[in-house]
Amino acid sequence: MAMMRALLLLLLLVLPWPALAQASADVTTTYSLAVLGIPIAEMRSHLTYTVAGYDLEMRTHTTGAADLLVHGEQTAESHGAWAAAGPQPRGYETEGNWNGDLHRTVIAFAGGVPSVRVMVPPEKPNHEPVPPDMLRDTIDSLTIFASLARQVALTGKCDIAAHLFDGLHVFAITGQTGGEEVLKHDSQSVFEGRALRCDFEGKMIAGFTRGDEGKQRHVLHASAWLARLAPDWPPLPVRARFETRYFGDAVATLIAPAPTVAPVSATK
Repeated sequence: MAMMRALLLLLLLVLPWPALAQASADVTTTYSLAVLGIPIAEMRSHLTYTVAGYDLEMRTHTTGAADLLVHGEQTAESHGAWAAAGPQPRGYETEGNWNGDLHRTVIAFAGGVPSVRVMVPPEKPNHEPVPPDMLRDTIDSLTIFASLARQVALTGKCDIAAHLFDGLHVFAITGQTGGEEVLKHDSQSVFEGRALRCDFEGKMIAGFTRGDEGKQRHVLHASAWLARLAPDWPPLPVRARFETRYFGDAVATLIAPAPTVAPVSATK
């Protein structure tokens, strides 16, 4: 589940970051997530961006038949500052309720090192602690969007490498540019047209559960398609596909762009 959650967050890849010269922004986008063609969840991301730093929030909740079987909702938020080396997280918090089971994690960052302040439920006895040297320079699962956003905005490519810490595990995330493709009309999405494909791999490298290391080391893959919805905006994620361990591929589609972004086809 931890690996799948990490790749699920990657499907948003690049939140709606304005051009780097723009002083501030306040943007919301909404995505529908489907497995085997059946919608199971909706995700809404909200970004507040200033010249000094960023605040990102993502809300997820189950929908349709999935909501009847496994009701769940989760909120995650991260805030940080800009530095020459890239985004520097200061705090990360996530809270969710899945079929009545409460999950809450609070992480503080100082000097490039994360510190877990709250972990509900607590760490299990068969969980291997992450070695301290593997924690340094890790980022949370929302701040990684900042790094990706800058990469795409500055270079038009998504070749990245980062280590992500979720409070219990460390994941190695890598990405590479797949090239431009044409996305055909999809009744589930508000977008059709040319988009840049980015391909990603994610694997757990620390924080294993004893006796389950083999499965947890399995590499999972994801792809996302980014396009400009308006001439003065950087590429936004319009569609994503990622591998799950048990249910094949899951697909996320953009169903509601930011209110200020009107086009529903790629800018020529």
